[in-house]
Amino acid sequence: MKRIVFALAALLAATAIALVAQDADEVLEKARQEYLDAAGGTIPDDGTGSDGGTTVIVIVESPDPAESRESYPAELDAGRWPLVFNWVPGVGIPFGSVDASMAFGAVGSLVRSLEGIQASSVFSLAEGKVEGFQVSGVFNIAGGTLEGFQSAGVFNIAGGSVEGFQGSGVFNIAEGIEGFQGAGVFNIAGELEGFQGAGVFNIADNVEGTQLAGVFNVAGKAEGFMIAPINIADSLDGVAIGLVNIIGDGVNEIGFEYAPALDIASAVWRNGTKSLFSIVRLSAPAENLPEAWDAKLALSVGLGTRLALGRGSWIDLDLSGERVVDDEFRTGAVAALDSGDWLALWRAFAPYPSLGLGAGGRLGPFTTWIGARVDVELPGLVATDGRWQDPESPTWTGETFGLDWIARPRLVFGVAF
Repeated sequence: MKRIVFALAALLAATAIALVAQDADEVLEKARQEYLDAAGGTIPDDGTGSDGGTTVIVIVESPDPAESRESYPAELDAGRWPLVFNWVPGVGIPFGSVDASMAFGAVGSLVRSLEGIQASSVFSLAEGKVEGFQVSGVFNIAGGTLEGFQSAGVFNIAGGSVEGFQGSGVFNIAEGIEGFQGAGVFNIAGELEGFQGAGVFNIADNVEGTQLAGVFNVAGKAEGFMIAPINIADSLDGVAIGLVNIIGDGVNEIGFEYAPALDIASAVWRNGTKSLFSIVRLSAPAENLPEAWDAKLALSVGLGTRLALGRGSWIDLDLSGERVVDDEFRTGAVAALDSGDWLALWRAFAPYPSLGLGAGGRLGPFTTWIGARVDVELPGLVATDGRWQDPESPTWTGETFGLDWIARPRLVFGVAF
């Protein structure tokens, strides 16, 4: 394209010079007349006499180079090839690495920069910026920024930020993402503004959006959602949904709880953000520990939220599903499985709801709290274990939305570190 432009320019320049040479006398005479008109019809004496001649100075203001450049097509200015074909990188039409609008490769394709489409059976490489699509059977690499999408069977890498989409069967890596990363195994990004979804894990320095993974998510500063069995972040302004949520400025407590009326001790683990944290509790009779744990153990798993009151104090509200695991439970579950009685199996495994409300605060290096737990039985659906109830404690009954319930409260004290 450059050669065509240069040839046309040379032809036009030669024609213009010929025309000027032919009409030189006419041009000078016209310039002389315009000068006389501007001078009032007289020629100032320059000391040469009446036959001395006249000198005419013509000043031409050249245009702004930047404005001139904007008036030309970008393809001409950049020397961009409309179509590139490579057998392997560097071998094709044209030879070497060039800027391209469309690039195709039998095995692999290599361009300097891309504004359009690059597709190859194995891999596509761009040394600089990509504006458009990279599609390959195995992998794509963009050395600079990417505005568009990369799609590959194995992996995608962008040396700069990505505004758009990266999708691959194994992994994606980018300096930053404003859009979407989806991979079968993992995604890695510096800055994420959008969504990361992976079968195993996601990693990002700063997140504004959502991370969704089959095993774990890792972030520095995060705003939004982290959803995985394990979520880890320095700080999170949002929600972490998982079994293990380790948030630097969130709720991370391992402690003990005691219900004096029932003589039941519990190991408690809270982890997550203040807006939503998970809670795991293992409970057993306090007497004759640890032998009593083999005879009767209750497992409770749930979610809670914390309202900060200032000066290190707070109020917690949580909802858990609790189930007593003992010999009776195991015997009933095995019998239900053997008989194929699905209703009996549901009753054997179904947890009963347990509500918790507590108030606490910092006490030196420890966190202490006092609160109440209320176990709820739903007759015909799920039942609490009577052996865990204090016969002297009050019992509340009622009906909500046509569903009967029995609530049994207990007072608890706790400490954590």
